[in-house]
Amino acid sequence: GWLKLPEPARRGGARAYGGEQLRRAVSASRIGGVLVLSFLFVTAFAGFESMFILFGLANFPSYFGMDTAIEQATMAQKMAAAPYAGRYLFVVGIISALIQGGLIRRIAPRFGETRLVIVGPALLGLGLAIVGLAPSFAWVIVGCVVMPFGFGLSNPSVGSLRSRAAPVEEQGAFLGMQQSVASLARMVGPMLAGLVFNLQGSRAPFVVSALVLALGALIGLWYHRAHAESFAARAQG
Repeated sequence: GWLKLPEPARRGGARAYGGEQLRRAVSASRIGGVLVLSFLFVTAFAGFESMFILFGLANFPSYFGMDTAIEQATMAQKMAAAPYAGRYLFVVGIISALIQGGLIRRIAPRFGETRLVIVGPALLGLGLAIVGLAPSFAWVIVGCVVMPFGFGLSNPSVGSLRSRAAPVEEQGAFLGMQQSVASLARMVGPMLAGLVFNLQGSRAPFVVSALVLALGALIGLWYHRAHAESFAARAQG
């Protein structure tokens, strides 16, 4: 891109820097709220992805290819369990893709994205809580079915709200900022989950992630009450 794409002309010769846009995003709740929501649900889901194998080996070893429970798995044991975990995560991915690829287009116009950023984190948190507290592996499967509904509703809704809240001439800049926030969350999530795993045990990361998403649902509720009318007015206008 640097070699082939020409630098676009900038209006008035001024250049918008990331620091200035970040300051504006933080001070403007319509953009800042979306970035916070994106950070929270990606952090929680990334923690789930990174801890799922360790959770399975510690609590349901027979479903991950092991005869006995393993609290501190070696790399070889993790790699041996990975194909089993991949089958379960495949279900999560397929359901999430179906929701984001089709169902969301029917739900969003009816209920509005600001409502979906309440329901999405709540469902994702519920799924994580079910997995973390599961008394049997059947309940883990139930949680893995609930989770993608939450992620599938949250992800496109947050992206849509970011697009509608950002000025037309700065869509790319704020899209890049949202992607940067998501990348940061994908670093923070596994580190936080690993720390909680070491301190509180294999189930704790999922319970903590569920609490993080409960906070996200509350922020989504505030966002809906603060901005739903302005988004509706803009759409009509």
